[in-house]
Amino acid sequence: MAAFVVMCKLGFWQLDRAEQKRQQIALFTQQGEITTEELLPYTEVTLVEINGRKVALQGKIVTDKIWLLDNKTHNGKVGYNVITPFLLKALAKKGVAEQVKDKQILVNWGWLQASKYRSELPSVKLPDNIELTGVVRTTDFKQFSLQQDHKQDESGWPKRVQSVSNIIANLDTRTILPVMVYADTNENINYPQTYKPVVMPPEKHQAYAVQWFLLALSSLLVFMFASLHKGKQTRKTPTSSLKENNEN
Repeated sequence: MAAFVVMCKLGFWQLDRAEQKRQQIALFTQQGEITTEELLPYTEVTLVEINGRKVALQGKIVTDKIWLLDNKTHNGKVGYNVITPFLLKALAKKGVAEQVKDKQILVNWGWLQASKYRSELPSVKLPDNIELTGVVRTTDFKQFSLQQDHKQDESGWPKRVQSVSNIIANLDTRTILPVMVYADTNENINYPQTYKPVVMPPEKHQAYAVQWFLLALSSLLVFMFASLHKGKQTRKTPTSSLKENNEN
């Protein structure tokens, strides 16, 4: 019975999580895209508010600085996430141009398959100017990082890194905004984007809830069967004892 109660609670908890994910997805959809004007100037509060929002920005890819984020898989294959700085296009609007001048953001352009040999890095092809659309991430930059192998620190570009924090540690925070944009796959850059703003969709939480409820039902049936079986044994015991006494 204790197992039945616990599993029912876990099932309802999964249903609550599914509803939270629906609301989160709906919020991202309703809020619309962020422009350069909304991105700057930024504060810690505004950065939290725009986390997970869609962005539409214009600028130039800094193609002479390319990082390959290691140990990323896609469809069972090993590869990298391609990350570069993105120089925001200066705007003509009064008061905004100065804020945008020389400002850059980090952009994850998607997944690129690794070369056959570990010692070889894949060739990265990126255009110069592009209209960027994607999802902005402003929190939790620090990721789980494997121990950096200094023997693999390439002297030139692109550079292979183990986490985003390895990239940020070597950036000028005066010009780089503390955000990461996960770009949509487009015709100019055909790298599949493996990032998902909502890692586990509502449907998966619902499936887990059904599993917990089925397990709860199974535990209840086991309890009922065991109780009936024990009751039968209890009823048989006095009869057997009486029969033994009569024989004596």
